Amino acid sequence: MNILYLPGYRYPDSLKEPLTCGDLRYSFNLSRALVQLGHSVTVISRKESEDGEFSELDGVRIFRYKSELRKVFSTSFDISINRFRLFRKLYKEADLIICNSPLSLELSLNIKKPIVYICSGLEDVKNYSFSIGEILGYLGIKLLRDPCKRRTWKIAKYVDTTAEKEDRTLLKWGIPAEKIKTIGPSVELSRYFPQSESMKDTFRKKLGLSDKQKVILSVSRFTPAKGLLETISAFKLLSEKFSDLVLVLIGVRHSHNSSYYDKVISLIQDSGLNDKIRILENVPEAELPSYYSIADFVSVFSKDYDPLPTTIIESMACGAVVVSTYYETRDQMIQNRFNGIYVKERDIPDWADKIGSLIQNPNLPKEIRSHGIQVIQDRFDSLKVAQQYMDLVKS
Repeated sequence: MNILYLPGYRYPDSLKEPLTCGDLRYSFNLSRALVQLGHSVTVISRKESEDGEFSELDGVRIFRYKSELRKVFSTSFDISINRFRLFRKLYKEADLIICNSPLSLELSLNIKKPIVYICSGLEDVKNYSFSIGEILGYLGIKLLRDPCKRRTWKIAKYVDTTAEKEDRTLLKWGIPAEKIKTIGPSVELSRYFPQSESMKDTFRKKLGLSDKQKVILSVSRFTPAKGLLETISAFKLLSEKFSDLVLVLIGVRHSHNSSYYDKVISLIQDSGLNDKIRILENVPEAELPSYYSIADFVSVFSKDYDPLPTTIIESMACGAVVVSTYYETRDQMIQNRFNGIYVKERDIPDWADKIGSLIQNPNLPKEIRSHGIQVIQDRFDSLKVAQQYMDLVKS
């Protein structure tokens, strides 16, 4: 099958590059799995200054366009004549179109090909505050992106919420029940698995860790919904009781709140934690499995709206214990005390107490790691998830 894929965000040319957000991770994993299943996948991606117009990564063909409004739209949404021209050229050859981002000018075409629209966070505007920049971003979403999204949903054959509990939101917004599907995110298990001891030793040395130090890892964008300020405060509380702990924050500066990174740095300094917290920016995608593998615990201490982060299943695949804020949507990934640990939203003492308890009772983390790996292999293998999409389209 010939598949045309619109991920919205810039698709990487190499595993040496970082992936900037969960939306991109979803489309990256799915597109690669579809190729491994024998399908032809062509991606339409934004072009940065250093990019060529065409490249190929592990069988995925990537055509790039220069976005005229790149600095206006910080999300995956775009209104671009260049994208329209590229889409018009490529879509007629496709048997299927997959979108992780709304069509815009392309909606003027008489598209007869089946479209599967994959949602990732239906109510992300809940995370916007009242700064001037964020108000403008909010208005852009409400006045431009969301109307295009609804029009794309209207012509799509299926709309996939990815988060099972968010199907009610689509129903509330008037999407017919027969269109709504809930196929979740996935992990590329040929890359994401517990790494060898020698590889883990290499990465522990890169971080300057001693044999006794335990690692708490966070992998996210530097943006308020990821709860990094709360994570740092909770880590300070925990480290007062357990001295041999290191918090590693892996991230990219990709946020509607540009000052958030500076707030993270200030809190680390004000808390006197410079020697206990490592910040790694723009980590290559190829290295992430090794960082997950050296983590004793992976913190996903989100707040506000963050329904189904892919870091949860990535870390489980590599054998780490996930400590996650409880959201109803995350029951799709986590069964408390079976393959992960839930904590209350914004509850700093609860986070510290739960991880402290795991440190003092090492048998439970061993069980959680084992169960987590099995859950990923059973339900979140990218090849199995990709096949679900193909079975859906053929049905």
